[in-house]
Amino acid sequence: GTQAILDLCPQIVTHLLVLMSSETVTAAVHAKELHGKLSKSHKNELSGQFGGDDISKWQEVWIDPVLDLLCNTSSSVNRHTISDCLSGLLKNSPESIDFIINRLTTDDESLSKTSDAKLCGLVACLKTAHSLRIQNLQSLSGATETMLKKALTH
Repeated sequence: GTQAILDLCPQIVTHLLVLMSSETVTAAVHAKELHGKLSKSHKNELSGQFGGDDISKWQEVWIDPVLDLLCNTSSSVNRHTISDCLSGLLKNSPESIDFIINRLTTDDESLSKTSDAKLCGLVACLKTAHSLRIQNLQSLSGATETMLKKALTH
């Protein structure tokens, strides 16, 4: 299944994200379709394996690369394309919004991005969650509120 593909090519998620921004429309469309199918298939595989309770591995494989590109200010990847991809991932896993908020508001170096880049990524993710009507924002911590206040005064 999907895990076997990920084992053979660990960078496939990032490669697909870059291809989605390709100027070659056919390649971009096929990359987006493959990314969506692989992410859903992988989540189903992991749900069957772990009883559906632990999606942290799925989030690390599929959401972390999106956040990395979304927050990468020097990236040539189209942010609109990445936002569309994030939207698809959140439709498949709405509970991942808490993972995203936590990832973008903690000070660890899992995402080696500046505070401003994380802030832009957080705002983009919250806008996407709002457009999808995701209500379960349980990770709105003091750090998140501080970042949002900074965004409003930026």
